[in-house]
Amino acid sequence: MGIPRLIGHLQHFAETVQFTERNAANPRLVVIDGPGLAYHAAQLALRKSKETSSVRVPTYREIGDAALAFLRSLQLCGLSVRAIYFDGFLPNYKKEERFARLAESTAKLDVVMPNAQKISRCAPFIVPAVLEVLFESEFHLFTTVMPGEADPWCAGHARDFGSMIITGDSDLLAHDLGTQGSVAFFPSIGIDDSGVEVREFKPARIANRLGLASIRSLAYELLREPHRTLNEHVVLAKALERFSTLINLDDHGIPQPTEDSSVYNISIYAQDRATAGFVSTDSQQVLLQSVLSRLDPRISEFTQQVLSCPLDRPMLGRLNMYLPVLIENVDRASAWDCGEQIRQFGYSIVTSTLAIKPVIVHEVVRSGKRIVEKERQLFCYPTLIATFTDHIKTWLRICSELPPPCVWRLFAVYSMWQDVSATDKTFLQFRVNVQELLGSKTHAGQYNWGTRHLDAQLQAVLYSLRMLQRFTTVFMAHPVAQQNDDFTRGVQALHDSLHSLPPLDELVQQDYKPALEENPQLAEAITEMYALLGVEEKWPEAAKPKKTRHARKAKQKQQKTFERGNMYNLLDE
Repeated sequence: MGIPRLIGHLQHFAETVQFTERNAANPRLVVIDGPGLAYHAAQLALRKSKETSSVRVPTYREIGDAALAFLRSLQLCGLSVRAIYFDGFLPNYKKEERFARLAESTAKLDVVMPNAQKISRCAPFIVPAVLEVLFESEFHLFTTVMPGEADPWCAGHARDFGSMIITGDSDLLAHDLGTQGSVAFFPSIGIDDSGVEVREFKPARIANRLGLASIRSLAYELLREPHRTLNEHVVLAKALERFSTLINLDDHGIPQPTEDSSVYNISIYAQDRATAGFVSTDSQQVLLQSVLSRLDPRISEFTQQVLSCPLDRPMLGRLNMYLPVLIENVDRASAWDCGEQIRQFGYSIVTSTLAIKPVIVHEVVRSGKRIVEKERQLFCYPTLIATFTDHIKTWLRICSELPPPCVWRLFAVYSMWQDVSATDKTFLQFRVNVQELLGSKTHAGQYNWGTRHLDAQLQAVLYSLRMLQRFTTVFMAHPVAQQNDDFTRGVQALHDSLHSLPPLDELVQQDYKPALEENPQLAEAITEMYALLGVEEKWPEAAKPKKTRHARKAKQKQQKTFERGNMYNLLDE
């Protein structure tokens, strides 16, 4: 959210500090705001990509590499990264702000629609992609998805260890960081061959210079009326402190005068999660918390909602999933309509840990140019899970000679077939178009908005598969998985079948074109896909092959396989 003009007012109190390799012998402890790091890395990668092309958008891998390069530069110069915290749950009071941000993303797409060259550079999966890179790096032990907002944990680390917090959020200046804790902001950090230059804010020292007990009283006055001068705000803050001994952060993260003795409050929701999991000595709970601490924040948030539902009254909790606006055609139905049933499997599996099962999940998605909540039904039938698992296993056998990202991208084309428009179906009946979609790389100007929307639908299915994989991982780590029943065995088999899903950067945004040229295994897999779907492949007239007796028999055999167990036929029953 940020506190308006707080950084600007305090800028001349900041200290410029130079760190070089000589500082490595006496390192300064640093805690990193994870989402801020991800978006800063995206800016660094974009700046670098502009050196070669004015329209090129960096890949998720390049953004992850930029994050690692930034952290390694800090380490080299004695800024020792000891924690990287990501939000794992955002409280309900942020609902309005989150709707507004999704609406803003939709409006940006609407503006650039007439010109595909001006594609939005807000890639939807920046944070989870950077998280995956961090978990595979030397920073994996310091990277954690917290069971709440990251800010309180960043502040606690600074308060306990005198750490410097590197963030993009001015809210952290209003937290209690102790006497030695400090804050630096990503845009003000300069890195070059000579070392790292940091503009460091020390809230306790700044408050003392202003004659205040805390920066929180100043933050409170800025939120009330941001357009006064600093001197006017300080006078009002001093008056406020005379009748209120403490200024707390309320459940909205907003400083408020109070007469109780707590230093600051985070949501009760987050407090419960913090004390429930991270101090447990039970081996099953330790396993579960280990899994939760490595989840994609969006998936973590849904899981935290489920785990915090009262066991006997789960319907008191409203289960929401916020899905990002993809780079899609806003005049068409949401790309998230594809993969809906896969996500329903995931929601159903993770909510099966509750004693009384909810029946509806609310997805917050784009609908036209509005942001709406859509109800998704849940189903926990072992036969459906088994059928879906069998389809995945069959697919993996068909595509066993292909690279995993290509296997799953082709499976996503197959899975989204029933949800795409008639025009898109016709487009995908041409083999060359399927190959182009499999080898897509989201560079600006490469496709028109029709094929961009298809690529967004493909990404929706792929991310839905990733959600399903993570939800099965949570289920298998939960104590309920100790039951040896048909449902648990089915989830275990599904979990195993999803094991080959590659990292997010390879799954949704990799260029496979060199591997697709003259690839007989891919040609055979696409032929199998058309047969399983029961559709006639279309050919350009000049390239249309002659049908042979052998080909007709093969198609009849494949068609019978399709009729026996298409997963969508079963789900629609």
